[in-house]
Amino acid sequence: MTELLVVITVVGVLLAFLLPAVFRMRESARESVCKNNIRQIDLALIQYLDLNKHIPLPAEDEKVGGWMVELLPFLEQQARRDTISTGDALDTLPASIVDAPSIYRCPQQSLLREPVEHANSLAHYVLKVKPKDIRRSAVVFDAPLKLDVPWVTSPETTADSFVELDGPHRGGYHYVRDGAVQSYYKVEDIRKFGWW
Repeated sequence: MTELLVVITVVGVLLAFLLPAVFRMRESARESVCKNNIRQIDLALIQYLDLNKHIPLPAEDEKVGGWMVELLPFLEQQARRDTISTGDALDTLPASIVDAPSIYRCPQQSLLREPVEHANSLAHYVLKVKPKDIRRSAVVFDAPLKLDVPWVTSPETTADSFVELDGPHRGGYHYVRDGAVQSYYKVEDIRKFGWW
């Protein structure tokens, strides 16, 4: 009987050490997927810019369009892009289009968001276009956790509109700068970015 209690105690202690490590590894894996998504989106944005000489135009209010829709062919989603008519009203979209492609979904954000009816349709990334640059450069960021915008409207933002909000990665965000995915966790970090 004593041996059984000793074995149970040892197993309990081992689990107490292993479980936090497993949770950290799972969070790290989710962050890696998010960083990869941002990097792939950035590469698609660069390809679009090379071909069209400008960043995609923003969608009109409550209409389908913008950068997320226009980048689909550059993310190996041409068939999906062919089914979307830019300028259509959001409430006329077929159900097959409403859910965001996996490249536009951050697994960490999916885990942290409050469950809502239309969770799969929400944008997990936003575009910050450089001011006074005639749409020739932009940065892709994680979307704030409180952003409740459908992906097909391709959300764009200004720094002031979201740097005070919590991001999905330990309260911060990931973004691409000079070809590498960077992270920031404090407002002061992002203000050093240069063109805010």
